[in-house]
Amino acid sequence: MGYKEDSDKAKERMNAWWDHEIIDRPVLSYYYPKKVLNYIK
Repeated sequence: MGYKEDSDKAKERMNAWWDHEIIDRPVLSYYYPKKVLNYIK
């Protein structure tokens, strides 16, 4: 999270999530895999 502009607020959200609370919005994480093309030679 060193590159995140609001890392302090994000840490606060994560701590609230662990305590079963919501500060201003839920904590979200997503993974979007890149399409891998396999060419047979």
